Amino acid sequence: MAGFGAEYARFARFATEETSSAPPSYESPVSLGPMVSGNLTVTNASGELYGDNVLQEKVDKFVSAAIAMEVTDCPKASLAEIYGATYDQAEKSISYSVDDEPPYGALSFIRNILRKGEEIYEANFFPKAQAALASENAQTRSGSITFQNVAINWTVLAPLHKETPWRITAEFDTREGAIAWLDEKLGALEITITTQPQDVTVTEGEISETLSIVASAGSKTLIYQWYENTTKSTVGGTPVSGATSATFTIPTTLTKIGGPYYYYCVVSCEGLESVTSNVATVTVTEGD
Repeated sequence: MAGFGAEYARFARFATEETSSAPPSYESPVSLGPMVSGNLTVTNASGELYGDNVLQEKVDKFVSAAIAMEVTDCPKASLAEIYGATYDQAEKSISYSVDDEPPYGALSFIRNILRKGEEIYEANFFPKAQAALASENAQTRSGSITFQNVAINWTVLAPLHKETPWRITAEFDTREGAIAWLDEKLGALEITITTQPQDVTVTEGEISETLSIVASAGSKTLIYQWYENTTKSTVGGTPVSGATSATFTIPTTLTKIGGPYYYYCVVSCEGLESVTSNVATVTVTEGD
């Protein structure tokens, strides 16, 4: 196994206070910019007990970890977010105060691994982290150009909620899989419709066609409800009884004189905002 890349660095501050009985929720994550590197150093508390001139017991317990991260360019709004500074959007400026307190939040990124010629995407999630201001360098341009990266120093701490680990990693065959997993950890999931229901023409008395939709929200279970309407609109529709799956069977009782017919689907999931599909038009022609 060989690591050869790093990407998708993000931070999401606590939205609720963490307690010993429950982990916090997170605000919307911010991008930290194109990631260059992230070097993890773990600090353990160690203890050794000797007896009869030999080691009897040895204990190593996690205390904290440090991540020295570099990105090519971190957006100013994101810098203000991680350092607890003030960002002026109109002036695109950051004001740093001696009273600034960097917030706690979750840190995540993807490490690219090569294993037996196959690229693996290792998602890294740290439930509780805090940034600290790093040194900056400025250098004149000369005969050769040396790029200066943005350094961000992170401290990773053990969460107050004892059942929450300080670090979670997972491997995926695709970048999209790693991103979806991290989004779910951050609570940043949203329902995405990748295939919309399409217009279709059917024959009266011979209707066997269906409408379908493809949607996802990480590993969450989605709920589907199809609606019918008298106009090509998603406003004012009526739920179709029993039409609660990704595939909708067009009623066989439709007639040419009563058409056209309009259908759409509302996709929902607990804890996420519902998403409505496009309207599909069903046109009925006369049979032989």
